[in-house]
Amino acid sequence: MRILPRKDQTFAIVVEACPRRTTHDMGSSMKERTLPLTILVLTCLLFGSCDQEPPPEPYQNAKEAIQVVAGTNPVVSAFGAELAFIRSNQLFLCDTAGVGVAQITDGSLSAYSPKWSPDGQTIGFVQEDPINWQITKLMKIDAPTRAIGRLSISDTLPWHSGSGYSWEWSPDNQKVAMIVVSSGMQYLKVIKADGSGEMINQYPATQFSWNPDGTKLVCANQTDYDTSYVYIATLGQDSLVRVSTRTFATSVQWLPNSNVILYESWPDGLMYYDLDSKSEIKKFIVNDAYQLSPDGVNIGYYYYWRNSNPDGEDSFSIYNLNTLTNVTTFLVSSNTGLSFVWAPSSKQIFYTFNGNIYKINVPR
Repeated sequence: MRILPRKDQTFAIVVEACPRRTTHDMGSSMKERTLPLTILVLTCLLFGSCDQEPPPEPYQNAKEAIQVVAGTNPVVSAFGAELAFIRSNQLFLCDTAGVGVAQITDGSLSAYSPKWSPDGQTIGFVQEDPINWQITKLMKIDAPTRAIGRLSISDTLPWHSGSGYSWEWSPDNQKVAMIVVSSGMQYLKVIKADGSGEMINQYPATQFSWNPDGTKLVCANQTDYDTSYVYIATLGQDSLVRVSTRTFATSVQWLPNSNVILYESWPDGLMYYDLDSKSEIKKFIVNDAYQLSPDGVNIGYYYYWRNSNPDGEDSFSIYNLNTLTNVTTFLVSSNTGLSFVWAPSSKQIFYTFNGNIYKINVPR
């Protein structure tokens, strides 16, 4: 039996069959013992009638972190003044100090994975069907008027544990790219951002990142457990140009204001690849769960350590690497999962801990 966490912070109980014994005389006794044991365990879980160790209290170790507001999935507006976030599956707004909290969605639909448009006027989010959460669509809210519209007609966006739904506005504000599922395969789909949902292109991909002018994308396409390649896709063209030479390369990112891409190549680390010279120019050893700062100088990354917190629990930590000085700085650790996002100024990281949003300054 396993207890599996779900994204709605409830738990799914999965009872797994015991391995079959090959010895015939063990079969009936195993079945006799397994059923009462399963009932006992389920009774303990549902009614709390068994003695068990209480879960550890949430713990975090952070230097100069400031609690902002209750919620998750923080995203900062393009000009750094407003914070959009999720609370009880609804979209909220406040300023980056946590002042002026206002609910934006009306409760008739659930909101996930919010994103600000580059012009700071629109917040997009993923809406799930209230009956079947695997049916999704992209919605948008005009920030000044609070009017709700639609970006995509209807698509199946796969949920990625730790990062939510994968979609992004283009830098020119005119397009939206998203990872969708079709016939059991994941694809990168590009549509117009005017709400018509008209498709521009579709490419096989599991990850992506826009180039600075919104005409190209760098894509990672993971075909199996240990095979993933990096490609460049040009809008309006069906062909893909392969970049990576390794058989496993992922976690793609286009460096701001340049023709340089980043990808994590196992076992080499994070590669900086110049598309003009077709050569590797830098390499850093960071975890593949990284986020490049908007100015392209810092790399915030997430790391997991076993039994390393003062309470003896596992540690989930966020570090920052300054690519100019090659100095790594510890930011925060916790005994529960952390997720984070950069502020547009590249001077702060907003992160979620225990149902609350915090902000922390990043050393320059």
